[in-house]
Amino acid sequence: MALVTQSGLNTTQLGLGDHGSANISGEEHSAAGIISYVTDVLLTSAQVLDLADTQPTIVAAPGANRITIFKGATLFLDYNSAAYVTQTDDDLQFKYTDASGAAVSAPLEARGFVDQTNDEYLYAPPITTVEVIPVANAAIVLDNTGADFITGNSPIKIRVWCEQWDLSTLADIS
Repeated sequence: MALVTQSGLNTTQLGLGDHGSANISGEEHSAAGIISYVTDVLLTSAQVLDLADTQPTIVAAPGANRITIFKGATLFLDYNSAAYVTQTDDDLQFKYTDASGAAVSAPLEARGFVDQTNDEYLYAPPITTVEVIPVANAAIVLDNTGADFITGNSPIKIRVWCEQWDLSTLADIS
């Protein structure tokens, strides 16, 4: 198995603009057309404040005839000096494409995480209550399903575990 490693990706390509960063490393299982990897993403406080309106790309679209399978993520609130103020219906959720895309993670209650005045960790398991129909060549984004947070200035660091599958290898099954 070959180790696939990318660092210093073009953050504009990942939807992070000039304010984010991403690193990807993983292991390729080329016979089955599956790449299993971990990606790290840093969201600035400006991005966190705007999550309900603008969903940043957490995992880039894999390309034609490929799907991304979300396996889980850990979020780390790196507390700075002001807690975020949440609205009543704020949940964080990983989804395909954008805010209206299919959910790939369970909804995560933002209260008790972003509104704390210390460093916090939160695990986002893959969604298990319904079947997930993967979307070919779709990015995975992070969405605030409610309204934008009010104030706050802490970055959120995210580590995502996922797999990318090459759908064309399914035709080789005999």
